[in-house]
Amino acid sequence: MAGSVVFIDDDAFVTKVVSLTLAAHGIEVHSADNAADGHRLVAKYAPALVIVDVVMPGEDGITAVKRMRADGVTAPIIVATALADDSTAAAAVAAGATSLMHKPFDLPTLAQQVQDIIGPS
Repeated sequence: MAGSVVFIDDDAFVTKVVSLTLAAHGIEVHSADNAADGHRLVAKYAPALVIVDVVMPGEDGITAVKRMRADGVTAPIIVATALADDSTAAAAVAAGATSLMHKPFDLPTLAQQVQDIIGPS
């Protein structure tokens, strides 16, 4: 099996739908509803990919990316956002994100992008 994914988003519905979609494609998903729990999952599972929402209570996604990179996480990190401004994209890349993904997700496209990054299941 290809590596796992850690998905961090405070929206329980989005987390469930994304987790079920990726699992249906044979992708192991560990999900967290906040950055603190996301950091613990990243440390525990050393995923092949991290997907993190930008706007969350407590630590936001951009800060979470900076912290992951400072902690030595080398896996690709995708920042997911419903915000459509260039400053969010610039901040995400400056923080160490590999790429930016816009929400709402097109689920088949999301699954394909994840498979392209982590390899076939």
